[in-house]
Amino acid sequence: MNGPYLIIAFVALIALFYFMTIRPQRKQAEKQREMHNAIEPGTRVMLTSGIYGTVTAIGDKQFVLELAPGVDITVLKQAIVRVVQPDDEEFEFADPGVEISRGDDEQGDHELEPGASSTDSVTDAPAAGQAAPSDTSHDDASTADPGNPSSDHEPGTDNKSADAEQK
Repeated sequence: MNGPYLIIAFVALIALFYFMTIRPQRKQAEKQREMHNAIEPGTRVMLTSGIYGTVTAIGDKQFVLELAPGVDITVLKQAIVRVVQPDDEEFEFADPGVEISRGDDEQGDHELEPGASSTDSVTDAPAAGQAAPSDTSHDDASTADPGNPSSDHEPGTDNKSADAEQK
């Protein structure tokens, strides 16, 4: 007597599974296909990564997007999440012929003197692995390299004299 009820419950469970998972997935896939078919060159789109671009060419499986003037990428159709509406974008694009300036930047707008390079104004700093001339207050053990026997030298001496002493 439990046999027919068990079969009915099993069929009901399969139907519930279908209507809760498979059917919505199919609707979503159909909606995505319709969106891809409606895209034409010049349409602004957003990719799954959040990158915005303008469609410039359409293929069977791929789109070519222009991210910025002269910067084109090829993406799979599935990478396009949605078509972007003009009010969705926070920033406007500058025309290629328009020069964008930083404004009044205190550090970036200095003129170099003739013959000077951009690194001339940098203060002298010790090279990697060398201590600053006035920096003798640190512990010698903190600078010793256990894998390098020449690093166990006294402060104020160079590696060449330490190597000569070890020989």
